[in-house]
Amino acid sequence: MNSPFPDIIEHFKNHEWNFTQDEERPILRMGFSGDNGEWRCAAALERDESQFAFYSILPARAATDVRPAVAELVTRINYGIFTGGFEMDWSDGEIRMKTSVLLYGEELPDEMIHQVVGLNLTTMDEYFPAFMKVLYLGVTPEDALRKAEEEREVRPRFELN
Repeated sequence: MNSPFPDIIEHFKNHEWNFTQDEERPILRMGFSGDNGEWRCAAALERDESQFAFYSILPARAATDVRPAVAELVTRINYGIFTGGFEMDWSDGEIRMKTSVLLYGEELPDEMIHQVVGLNLTTMDEYFPAFMKVLYLGVTPEDALRKAEEEREVRPRFELN
């Protein structure tokens, strides 16, 4: 069975991303600059290469005393997200956004990679300020989320005629 990892490499080369490749595992590491901040990213094949996952890693870790508030923010955000989600490592405070897709067969179409990556990056950028407010300004998770949602462009998911 052929690995879909070359498809991932080709996608990022075609879109002129600078990345490094892990020498032992099917992972690419890169950085990204959004409208609201800069962060590290990783594109990986997981679960015996049956899943493509893209991660955006917040550049700040939650200190022990603020982890409960960050966990609340993660929960509040995830409740409204349709695909993917935020997660926090309770042991070290790392916060990341993960989007993924299950693979069927050996090919990973470029459009699928583009959608998984694009959804991840726009979601991280949208909620980046909320995390920073909770981490550094002591804003409550509820208020930080409300402010982030007020600032985004709200588009209807569908229209009924």
